[in-house]
Amino acid sequence: MQCGGDGCGGECGNCADGTACSNGICKTITGNDNPYIVLSTFHLTPTGEFMTFLAHLYGQQVFGQVTHFVDPLTIKNPSSEKRTVVVEAELQGYSDVASTVVTLEPEEEKTLGLDLTFDFHALYAISAPVLSQARITLSDTGGTTFDSFSQSVTVLSKNTAVFAIKRPDGTISDFRKYFAVFATPHDAAGEIDRLMKESADQSTFGAMVGYQYLGQPTSQSLTLSQGTCHHWQTYYFQKHPLTGSALNARVVVTVDPCTLCDSNAIYMVMDDANYQKYQASQPYETLLHWNTLGAGDLTIALPGDGGYHHIACNPADNIRDRVFNIQRTMGANEGASDQLSSIYKALHNRGMNYSNATEDYFEGAQNVRFPSQSLAATTANCIDGTLVFASVLESLEMRPLIFIGPGHALVGVRLGPTDGGPYMALETTMVSQGDAGAAISQGLNQVNAWKGNPVFLLLDLKKLREGGVTPAPM
Repeated sequence: MQCGGDGCGGECGNCADGTACSNGICKTITGNDNPYIVLSTFHLTPTGEFMTFLAHLYGQQVFGQVTHFVDPLTIKNPSSEKRTVVVEAELQGYSDVASTVVTLEPEEEKTLGLDLTFDFHALYAISAPVLSQARITLSDTGGTTFDSFSQSVTVLSKNTAVFAIKRPDGTISDFRKYFAVFATPHDAAGEIDRLMKESADQSTFGAMVGYQYLGQPTSQSLTLSQGTCHHWQTYYFQKHPLTGSALNARVVVTVDPCTLCDSNAIYMVMDDANYQKYQASQPYETLLHWNTLGAGDLTIALPGDGGYHHIACNPADNIRDRVFNIQRTMGANEGASDQLSSIYKALHNRGMNYSNATEDYFEGAQNVRFPSQSLAATTANCIDGTLVFASVLESLEMRPLIFIGPGHALVGVRLGPTDGGPYMALETTMVSQGDAGAAISQGLNQVNAWKGNPVFLLLDLKKLREGGVTPAPM
């Protein structure tokens, strides 16, 4: 740098008479007082790389800001007359020539941003880094060139995800939130639609219903031997998150008759706090407590959102097994589990193979497959598989989550369409084992283990979409 800002808040110096500062270099001013480029900056990595996976976000508002491919571009009219300047820019071979007309008053300096119309067919055909030139030209309306500037650019493949960028001042910019561009719920190849249809065959609903499971009934049958209890937990919303209508929980239980039994069957429902007391053999309260079953039918007015515990018991002084037939309102956790498990089983049936990423995977830049590529190849690492699940969940208008920890990623989904609500996680690399329940348990355990780790990051795709991080046009 000979002149202009030094990038650290200072100045590199002034140019001698007869020269002007243009992109940090003192250039001789020609006698015709033509407009010239004072400063032009292409939006690239500090090492001159163009991030193709983010190309569709140029010129769009993302997290409240618009990033232009050329930004800033400062041009100056050194003459005493008003001048009209045609500004053209391109990424050679990968964009159209962008053009805008700027009017400069005498001795006026003007700063602007400039966007390109990219050729996504050409960009997305790149499978390895290629060299190109980014170019800016100033000319008059007749085509006579006043000034120009070009820079060598390394154009990265669409699959090269940049996770972090180290700036010249030593600061690190975390780019992991931009993973959301790889989640493509409506891919052009239709791979997500095909997977969703296969997943529907695995669902207890016979369809991928998204959050339509809220408030739906479910049934189960339990056979309990003498002196045993069965416990399970449901998560209930007091009101439907979208409609605001009450989501009362109905429980209908019938137990096979036993005229010779000394005690009848027991069925209870209680909230989290009282379940902890029950476990500790302390006095507790229930929302439902039947100890003379028989049969019972009750609609519970839920006191709030939260976990509710169901306990069925066959007392020890009965002489035989008892069969409980239960019809009740499905918990949101059970509905979410059904949708996650259905995707899991469909991928297992496809023979999907998974592998773990290396410990340093989320540093610098790495190769990431789009879901259509992973599904076509029936292979994926943790982030690839997470993106497949997230794409299906987003297509269902659910709230997919991406959890990123040291060298690993998991998929998750919120139990209802609420901001910051409870969620479920799943370990995608276990698909080949075929046990969706174990993968969900492992996923939740891993997320809990990551909490407090400075590397841990939770990405809420709906929030990212609202922030402008839209799917890549794949």
